Amino acid sequence: MAKKQTKNANKSQKPKQEKNNVVNQKNQKRELTKNEIVFFRIGVSVIALGLVVAAIVMIVNYYMNDVEVSPYEDYQHFDTEELVAMTKKIDNTTYGTHEYFLGKSEFEDFRVILNDNELFYFYFYDGSNINEDIRTEIETLEQIEQLPLIFIDLNSPWNIELFENADLNHLNLDSNADNMLLIYDMQPETSDEFFKLETDVDDIIAELGNL
Repeated sequence: MAKKQTKNANKSQKPKQEKNNVVNQKNQKRELTKNEIVFFRIGVSVIALGLVVAAIVMIVNYYMNDVEVSPYEDYQHFDTEELVAMTKKIDNTTYGTHEYFLGKSEFEDFRVILNDNELFYFYFYDGSNINEDIRTEIETLEQIEQLPLIFIDLNSPWNIELFENADLNHLNLDSNADNMLLIYDMQPETSDEFFKLETDVDDIIAELGNL
C-alpha cells in the first residue's frame, strides 16, 4: 500500500512542477536581439525628431499668424527719448538738443535729413490698429527714407510714458488719438508756429501730401 501511495504522490506532483516551470519561463525576461535594439533606437529617434519638427512648426505659425508686423517697421522710428531730444523746449525760440544724435551710428542717415531740412513730420500711430487710408497715402511717397518723416509707434514699450513726459507737454499730444501728425517747423515766422498737431485723418493725409 505504501508503494502505491508514493506512486500516486509522484503523479500529483509532476503536473505542479510542470506548471511552475511554465510560470517561471514566462516571468523570465527575454533578451532583445540586435535587430530589435536597432529598430527600437530608430523608433525613439523618429519620435524625438517628430517632436522637434512639431515645435518648430508651432513657433513659425505663431510668429507668422499671431504677431502682426508693422507696415512701417523699415522706416525711421523714434521712441520717447529721441522725440524729447528732437523737440524739448529750451526757451521760447529754441527747441531740441540735436547733439543727442551725434556719434551714434543708428542715426547716421537721420543726421543727413536733419541737416538738410527745417520742417519735420512726426507720425504717431497705433501699431495694432493701422489706419489704411493713411497707410495708402504713405505708400505713395517716393524715397520715403530720405524724407523728414519720423514714425512713432504708440504701442512700443519704449513709449509707455510718452504722454506723461513733462518735456513733451508743450506738444499737446492727445492720449486718446490713434493717429497724430506733429509738424515741427524749426524756422517759423512767429514763435507760435513751431508746432502744429493734426489728429483728424483727412487733415493728416492732406499734410502728408505736402512732403
